[in-house]
Amino acid sequence: MEAARWSVYCYGLVAMRISHRHKFILIANPKCASQSLRHLLDPYSTIRGRKDFPYNSHVTARRLKRHFDESGWDWFEYNSLTTVRHPWDRMVSFWVFANRQPRSIWAALAQRTGNFQDFIRYFSDYLRETVMPPREGQHGFDIAQIAFSESGQQLVDDIIPVECLAARLPAVLRRIGLEPTDLPQLNSSPREGWQRYYTTSECVDLVAELFEPDIGLFGYRFDSLAPERSTITP
Repeated sequence: MEAARWSVYCYGLVAMRISHRHKFILIANPKCASQSLRHLLDPYSTIRGRKDFPYNSHVTARRLKRHFDESGWDWFEYNSLTTVRHPWDRMVSFWVFANRQPRSIWAALAQRTGNFQDFIRYFSDYLRETVMPPREGQHGFDIAQIAFSESGQQLVDDIIPVECLAARLPAVLRRIGLEPTDLPQLNSSPREGWQRYYTTSECVDLVAELFEPDIGLFGYRFDSLAPERSTITP
């Protein structure tokens, strides 16, 4: 059942984007404004994603770079971009999305657990057992998995916190020869503030473990939506 949900919904998003003309790569990090970025870059994209590897869904930089190498394309000639997000707010977004989209892969976990606290408690096991098996070599959705090589090399030029996207995106667009424009707000989930969902310190700590690289690199804290650092140097 879970595999069928994944096939129907997540493959339908065909998340990554590549432009050979404008020399850009979008690595779409789930629940990090990726749908808005895809919509913005669609008119300029040579490849908009497909159901098959390596262009499927939320492919990681390390997997896509391997395809570039095999195709004789120079990964480092392209401007690459991905996003990161306040981990605790992001987890709430996963939960809200799972309850609003019954065909998504996350819906099965939400239905099985029935509440946000257990959704977090079993999130890691669900990733390992259901979400990650089709994703060879990937173990999670933290930024180390999305944007870095197995040896820890940063493969993505611009890793932009969602909270800083409006300020930083215009410079990225200019660099690839596009006119800066407002980012459309797509796939957002109206809800209360993220803090209200966390009723135990255990759940706060579990999310911190899941997204430890994001917290370490950008200085996210539970009690503040804004990261301490908006950029990191490759």
